[in-house]
Amino acid sequence: MTQDYDVSDIECTFGSSESGGVGRTGVDSMTARLRRPEGFKGDPLFADDRAIDPLTHPACRITPDLSDIHRQSYLLQVTDFSRCGVLRRNGFVHVRVWFPQFPGVVMMSDQELIIMCKPPEPTIIENKAAGFAGSLPHGARVSGVVEETPGRLEYEVALYKEAPARITNSTINELPVDQAVPIGTKLQLRARINPKSAWKYVKLMEVAVSPDPDEAHALGSVALVRNGCRNSDFSSIIPHQPARYRERHNEVFLDFEAFLLSSMRERSTLWIHSQIKACMDPLDCQPEYCMDQYEPSGHGRRRKREGNMTDSSTKDKNGTNQYTKFKENIEYTVLMPGDVYSEPNVEASCQNMLLMSAALGSMLFTAAFLMCYLAARLHAVQSQSAQSQPKISHFPPRSTLT
Repeated sequence: MTQDYDVSDIECTFGSSESGGVGRTGVDSMTARLRRPEGFKGDPLFADDRAIDPLTHPACRITPDLSDIHRQSYLLQVTDFSRCGVLRRNGFVHVRVWFPQFPGVVMMSDQELIIMCKPPEPTIIENKAAGFAGSLPHGARVSGVVEETPGRLEYEVALYKEAPARITNSTINELPVDQAVPIGTKLQLRARINPKSAWKYVKLMEVAVSPDPDEAHALGSVALVRNGCRNSDFSSIIPHQPARYRERHNEVFLDFEAFLLSSMRERSTLWIHSQIKACMDPLDCQPEYCMDQYEPSGHGRRRKREGNMTDSSTKDKNGTNQYTKFKENIEYTVLMPGDVYSEPNVEASCQNMLLMSAALGSMLFTAAFLMCYLAARLHAVQSQSAQSQPKISHFPPRSTLT
């Protein structure tokens, strides 16, 4: 199996006394030359402290190697082992580097590198698979009503995940997302409207994942669907264009794989913003003609040339709206589980151990008190029983005279 990335020229020195006098400069230092995998577009990050900008941070830097004309090589330099997510263990220094396939997104196909260094010989260890997970509570399903002529529009937007293989019922192939999901889980964003209203057809126009509940295009956000077409940059996690079921024109869905934003922190919340179009005429909700390298023949119908049309609803001769648009968002809470190379929460561990010790001590004290009490009661009963028994005198047997 070939290695996707390349690491060389690893050197490190310790500025603290823990190095046993190895570091002579008095400053922590770790340097290495990195080469990101072929086809990757994102710049490498520090996996355990992704809030750091490695291009500008004074102590934690991963900068492009200007001598590489292909712009695939980077220079890593760490000068403070208390930053950058650096972990010390058994005299070694560990640092994790994350190679994102696309900037701003964390996906299953990303690469992770762990560098372990101890002077004078540095060592590189395993390319570890990602182990992040996401949790989507009941906020992953919302419904609402739009008051629009010629009648009210009832809708629902929900997120589903692929059912596990152990569920043998072939009619159940998806489940509502209500628990933690790992990266790479197949998800489906689904929007539906009430077919009994005047609105019969639906179309997915925009989908974006954002850290802001109100702003779909906030800093760090990622667009999955634009103008009814998927973002071709993320075709590896969005297998096809937004689609409808043939027998259910009032429902539209988008399949994609679970991912995280690189700017996310533990227990942060993401928001999936969507814009849905509801139509009375099926032509107004036809799929767009989407062209990308994975679908060279296009998808849907070609978009008509429009002059100075606004985003307002079109109307028929009687002034009735032919279609309308509404926006909705659902929340997505992300958890970052512990890792063998992550620093343990010492305070939480000590607190849990203290509580367990107190509980066990209380139980032991209670058991000892009960044993002493029962032993005393037993001794008292035995003494009282011995005193209450009558004394019996024994006489020699009477002899018989003949």
